[in-house]
Amino acid sequence: MGEEGQAPMNELTLKPTPRSLVEKVYDANVPLFLAVVLLMPLVLGPLTDALGYWPAVGIGAILIAVVSVILSLPVIPLRRRRVGRDAEQGIFECVHREQGTALKGRWARGYAKAEPGRLLFQAKTGLAGSLTGSIEIYAAPALVGVPVKAPWSAFPRGRIATLKTDRGTVDLAATPASIDLLVNRFLGGGTEQPPVAVTAADGRSTMVEAETKRSLGRYWTLVLVAFAGAFVVGLAVAYLSVWIMGGRMGEIQGVGKYVAIVVSLVCACAAYAIVLRQAFKFKPTK
Repeated sequence: MGEEGQAPMNELTLKPTPRSLVEKVYDANVPLFLAVVLLMPLVLGPLTDALGYWPAVGIGAILIAVVSVILSLPVIPLRRRRVGRDAEQGIFECVHREQGTALKGRWARGYAKAEPGRLLFQAKTGLAGSLTGSIEIYAAPALVGVPVKAPWSAFPRGRIATLKTDRGTVDLAATPASIDLLVNRFLGGGTEQPPVAVTAADGRSTMVEAETKRSLGRYWTLVLVAFAGAFVVGLAVAYLSVWIMGGRMGEIQGVGKYVAIVVSLVCACAAYAIVLRQAFKFKPTK
């Protein structure tokens, strides 16, 4: 080992599972952009004519938010699948800070790797950036107190575990499943306990089981929401087509207009169903 508290030269970086293309698209706010592109003509056209400018803007903002959330639904199972794979290596995303230092109060975002007798941490750039810098090693970690809810600004919907290490006290914030993995499998499940040896299967089973339950538990809810969203999107696309094509579509009366709307709805639902079906093919590694 070169410098104290840093990883040896043959362990230059942690190796979490790369983000999928869909996740990268979501991180780039593409769903929000698509929602704006799809719905702004509807807001500036028929809604404004029917309701006035400000009511149309209000309704448009709500529709844009709903559609952007619906378009981002496939990201959820893909992200959980990636987290489950990382658990096989004992790796999880987190933020951490060292107490009693000049940087106290500042959280560093990155990935941690739990191993028997030590905890590794490597920072990353931004929310979705690549890993950078050297690996920090914290030996002989022991839990201090009970994990508590993390502030939203540090790690949304996460929990904080305070650890005593050979380099002082460290606060680590991560998802509840990650904290449970760290505490129950690598820290002995109690406060101030020495680390215990675990097998790869132990670390794998805890995180993958937790993430699988979260994915499957919300599966049907997400499917229903997705199809409801596809209905709304299809309806918006149909009316948008009528508005863009102007007189020619306006000449279609009665049943013809309903046929155009139904065709748009069917296409939107079919396309989105295919996306969701692929996204929810989550098979935990055994």
